[in-house]
Amino acid sequence: MKLKKLLTFSVMALAVAMTASSAPFSNYRIYLNPGHGGHDSDDRPTPQPLNTPMFYESDGNLTRGLYMRDMFKLYGATVGITRTQN
Repeated sequence: MKLKKLLTFSVMALAVAMTASSAPFSNYRIYLNPGHGGHDSDDRPTPQPLNTPMFYESDGNLTRGLYMRDMFKLYGATVGITRTQN
C-alpha cells in the first residue's frame, strides 16, 4: 500500500514539474493503467457524509487516470490508457 502512495506522489510531482516547465513531451509515449474497473468485490467503497454518493476506489483511480491522460497530451506526449469508463 505504501508503494502505491509513493508512486502516486511521484506521478503527481512529475505533473507539477511539467506545468512549471516549458519542455515539450512530443518524444514521450506514456501508457496509463488506472487499475480495475467496476464495483465488484475487489473495489473498496468508502463511506461518505449523508446525502452524498458512495465513493469507490475504481472511480477515483479512473478520474485521476483520465486527468493525467489529458495533462500529458496537453504537453505533446502520446498517451494510451487501459480503460476510459468504469
